[in-house]
Amino acid sequence: MEKFYRFRISNKIVIKYKLKTKIMGKVILIWLCIVVFVVFCWVKNLIKFMDCDFEAPYKSEIVHGIGVFTVAASVVTCWFPDEEKKVEKQKE
Repeated sequence: MEKFYRFRISNKIVIKYKLKTKIMGKVILIWLCIVVFVVFCWVKNLIKFMDCDFEAPYKSEIVHGIGVFTVAASVVTCWFPDEEKKVEKQKE
């Protein structure tokens, strides 16, 4: 009777371990996706910052500069439209 009881305890431990590893695998996958997204946004923001003309008005340069030097802000600032490109499209 005692061996059966120990087997059930160890079986529950194995099941809990498998459940924890599944959950940890999903958590690691989510964190990996977030990191890839942030790196993508930072690179996109860096490209937009390098494409700026650095002439007045400096709105897009400031916005993209903030995103380049603070990585967390680049997730938001990389989606800002460039004012210079809007003006060029309106002229055409």
